Amino acid sequence: MCAHISDGNFHCLIPYAPDEEQRLMALNDKVIARAIALGGAASGEHGVGVGKMRHVVWEHGPFHVDMQRQIKRALDPRGIMNPGKIFTMEPSEEERAARHRHMGGATGSKL
Repeated sequence: MCAHISDGNFHCLIPYAPDEEQRLMALNDKVIARAIALGGAASGEHGVGVGKMRHVVWEHGPFHVDMQRQIKRALDPRGIMNPGKIFTMEPSEEERAARHRHMGGATGSKL
């Protein structure tokens, strides 16, 4: 393992075999969830990119991400600036479920 912690950012590189990827992604989710629960962020100076898109919803909530989408559509109606980065232009199933939970409903809605 190779890691460093500085100015509140924790970066960890764990070598793994292809058959261990699911376990590693589960560990990654646990570490990020813990950081958010302690008041930290899903991503530091390296940004969200594509690898932490789902964690943005965990950190900021589905309504915040929807607002980001609206701003993105207003500023980039053709979707040519960094397409597929930070968030998808359509909500994921996980995000729809989170939005529905926040509104007091059951999961699985197509809001």
